[in-house]
Amino acid sequence: MSSKFCTVVTDVIIEGLSAGHPRSIVCQKAGISYNTLRVWIKDESKAEFATQVERAEALGTMNLVEEIRFHARKDWRAAAWILERTRDAFMTSSRSTAAHRIAMDALARDKLGAEIALIKAKTDALSSSDLSPDEINQIIVNATGRLQAEEDSVH
Repeated sequence: MSSKFCTVVTDVIIEGLSAGHPRSIVCQKAGISYNTLRVWIKDESKAEFATQVERAEALGTMNLVEEIRFHARKDWRAAAWILERTRDAFMTSSRSTAAHRIAMDALARDKLGAEIALIKAKTDALSSSDLSPDEINQIIVNATGRLQAEEDSVH
């Protein structure tokens, strides 16, 4: 079995990492497994390559951060993105855990259930009045139109 460790493969890896690509994608492009890269990095006889990988990743990270900083001059969200991923004080408030997502899903289901119950109650109230079915339908259509307009104005 021949080794794939050669200049062509290592150049692809270093070039990709320098551009900011993750190791897994660079390995795919180079035609090696991620595990192979890890073995090469740990191999003492390939210490120079390991150093090149470390420097290439640092350069790639710096280049990407500079790109985001450039865009942050026109859009604050780019700067916020960096803060959320690099500063502990901002990470906790911007990331939701699985438990939070489950709780939010439960609240959304409860909200939908409450909205359905409200619609049923309104429909029952309208049905028990002296209004004709056409008049009831018109009231519902008008209310739906107003609700949609309110939602559009919020978004």
